[in-house]
Amino acid sequence: KRMPAEKTLAREIVVVIGAGSGIGRAVAHRVAKAGAHVVCADLQENEAVVTTEELTGIYGQGIGVSGTGISNCGPAISARVDITDRESVRGLFKKVILAYGGIDKVVVTAGIFLAPGTDEEENDNAFDISFSVNVKGSYIIATEAKKVWDLQGLKGSLVIATSVNATVPKKGSLAYDTSKAGANHLVRELAMELSPL
Repeated sequence: KRMPAEKTLAREIVVVIGAGSGIGRAVAHRVAKAGAHVVCADLQENEAVVTTEELTGIYGQGIGVSGTGISNCGPAISARVDITDRESVRGLFKKVILAYGGIDKVVVTAGIFLAPGTDEEENDNAFDISFSVNVKGSYIIATEAKKVWDLQGLKGSLVIATSVNATVPKKGSLAYDTSKAGANHLVRELAMELSPL
């Protein structure tokens, strides 16, 4: 009797950053369906918990690991992360390694859109926050993930979601659009900087 084929992402650990809502939540569900163990990470930890509970409701519970700050190590766990803070990202990856033993893939869907304000000072702030989250945050994640993959001695995969707004200008989303254009070019630069020789 033939054994059933493994699912595409069986035995892989996938960290989905921004998994608390929208595209990130959909990605978490998709990779779990493909067999991955999913880390649902988000700035809003309560929302990441909801996604985790959805997945464990479908695929079952895991076993707790003492001292990790993570409640189970089944098909999905949740964790809080602030991608603009390098120590927070390091802390997330440390928890994932303690829970699962390593990281195979990281998917970044976290982002922020701020509507234009009524004056220049408000819009200056919108630019600062948009670039901090939408560009710098992905850079921090990429460089910290690379450290993990180098230590593991294994290849890893990084996906950074951007937006059609990165190439199509629209009125009323100046800070968001330009930050997403920056994120698009960041992906090109990271491909050159971080890919194996």
